[in-house]
Amino acid sequence: MFFRDLEIDKCQTNLYKGHIDYNFFSLTLVAPMCCNTVPIAFLSSKCCVIFPSALPTITHDDKLREPQTLKGGQKLVMDMTVTGIPTPQTMWTLNGEILQPSTHVAIGTSAKGSKLTISNASVENTGVYKLVAENEVGTAEAEVNLQVKGQLPCASAGLCVFCSNH
Repeated sequence: MFFRDLEIDKCQTNLYKGHIDYNFFSLTLVAPMCCNTVPIAFLSSKCCVIFPSALPTITHDDKLREPQTLKGGQKLVMDMTVTGIPTPQTMWTLNGEILQPSTHVAIGTSAKGSKLTISNASVENTGVYKLVAENEVGTAEAEVNLQVKGQLPCASAGLCVFCSNH
């Protein structure tokens, strides 16, 4: 039976509480000594409330697994899907330092993931970008190596108003 390895401890609130870890999935059980509600699951004929949890995972376009090279003035979008229970908190870093949004760097976050957009790239944007997703169960990371070489001719001259189309 799935619950056979569960160890139950009596909590201060007159509840029995236990935790199961099973590969990348875990459950926290809370079982009142006396139950007046509709049971969700049963363990030793006591009703239990199950709080599932899962490690964060990050998925993204396979092309981001390879080092990315841009010419100055170009745009790169790194769109990553993040899952986990509870919903993980996310953070971007560049070369190990927390990345903050700026004129050329936008960070969008939703319950389904995070998107980093670098527009009008310059040599200063070169480095290792890392998305870190964390919840109470664990942490996941995804890295993208970016190298920006030089500037587009119109970008360095400041004369072209539609450089992002190159």
